[in-house]
Order: sequence, then C-alpha cells, then structure tokens
Amino acid sequence: MKRPEIVAEFTINHLGMVKIVLATLERCKAIGVDYAKFKIKDVHKYYKKDGKKFNGYDFIDYRASLELSPDDFEVINEWCVNNDMKWYATSHDAEGVQYLSKFDPPYYKIASMDALNDRLFDDVLKVNVNKKPLIVSIGGLDDKQTEKIVERVTQNDMDLMLLHTVSIYPTPTDRCNIGAIARLRKNYGSDRVRIGYSGHEIGYVPTLLAVQASAEMIERHITLTREMNLHHLKAALTTDEFEHMVEDIDRVVGITNVSDEDYFEEEHRFLTDREYN
Repeated sequence: MKRPEIVAEFTINHLGMVKIVLATLERCKAIGVDYAKFKIKDVHKYYKKDGKKFNGYDFIDYRASLELSPDDFEVINEWCVNNDMKWYATSHDAEGVQYLSKFDPPYYKIASMDALNDRLFDDVLKVNVNKKPLIVSIGGLDDKQTEKIVERVTQNDMDLMLLHTVSIYPTPTDRCNIGAIARLRKNYGSDRVRIGYSGHEIGYVPTLLAVQASAEMIERHITLTREMNLHHLKAALTTDEFEHMVEDIDRVVGITNVSDEDYFEEEHRFLTDREYN
C-alpha cells in the first residue's frame, strides 16, 4: 500500500485573510501535507438572491467577505513556490477556471455540486492543455452518473481521481459509507482512474478506514481553530488534529505494508528468545 496523497482543504476557514492562509500553510508544510486546496468563485453569480440569512447577515454578503482575492492568490502562489508546496483550487465558474490555469496547477478539481455540470467540464477542457489530472468529488451521485463522468474524462485523455464523499457537514460516523471505496475501485479503478476519499466527519476514524481500503487521496478540511462562527466548521480538523491524523495514516500504511513473512520471522524470534528466558 502506498501512502495516499494528503490534501488540506482550506474552504473558508481562512476568513478571507491571506495572513491566516500563510500561517496554516506553514503548519501544513511541517505536518507533511502534499497539497493545499482552495476555492474560487464569484459568490454574487453563484448564489441565488433569495434572502437567505446566516447568523442574521445576508448569506451572499457573508460569503463574499470570506473570499480570497486574485492578489491573495498571487501571494499564496509565491509562498508555495518558495516553500515547495503544491496547491490547486476548486472553481465553480469559467472565470475561475481560466484564472487558475495561469498557475499551471497539478490538478483541476470539480466539486460534487458541479460534477454533472457539462459546461464547467468544457471550461476545464479548454484550459487544461497539458492534460493535468482531474479530481471529481461524487457526493450524492449514483452509479450511472459516476460512469458518465469516468467515460467523459478518460475519453478526453485525462487521468481522473474520483473522491468518495458524503455531502453532509459534518457526516455522522455511521453514514460515511467507507465500503463505497472498494466498490468504486472494483467498478472504475485503473491506471488512469484512481479512487480517494474526501471526509467531512468529526474526527478522523473513517478517514483511517478509507486509507485501509486503499484510498489514494485523502482530503480533509483544515483550520487553525474552531473558535469561530462559520458554517461547516465542525467538519474541519485543527492543525494539531490534522498532524495526528497524518501520523496515524503513516502508521496504518506501515502496518499494512508488513508482510506475513515479516510477522512470522518476528514471532519466531520472540518464541525462540522466550525459551531462553
């Protein structure tokens, strides 16, 4: 079993402040995170003006206050380049996809809510001239819809990472459906299609089960603190919790990679030594 790629998803836990992003990136680097993942969208175009409120504030205005600016991403990219940290972002519109392409990201990412958005997929195809792999979260999709995604990506000569996810924030532990990873591997896994896990549970026990099920990418929300009043924050791990998770993932991988022969040899040495004690 190979160590899965570890992705720290920033969501809006940076409060739209690049200083918080950079502080979190410092911890990600120390922890051993492989990728930082952000989100880019024009919230005024994305959300309907339906009067929805969050904590008494207009939801659209609230969300807009938490977005990173293009200047922020320039700063983030410079830090990542200087510190050998790879990053990419989910985009929900053509403008965001076009903007991201200037950074030549290692992955393009489409969220579950846009997984069947043919127009957005076409937008990615237009800019992805280097055929970078595409990550697609498939929360809420059935087998027929998932198969459509697999066919479309592979027919366009791109590699695909399918992320099993349950789009409930936070996800109850008994609803994480980790068994779906084995089914996805059986149905779609290949040299060009890999299977990963994007978890939204409290804690990370299901994440470790996903690693045991050979998930090739682990994506979890990260935050410096949960002492904030943000939606979806319960699904995030603090940087300390994230570090513990990565340590436990490495333990799971190490345990799984010990062969039967190694176990038998160690057990034989133990029994032999015991005879002389």
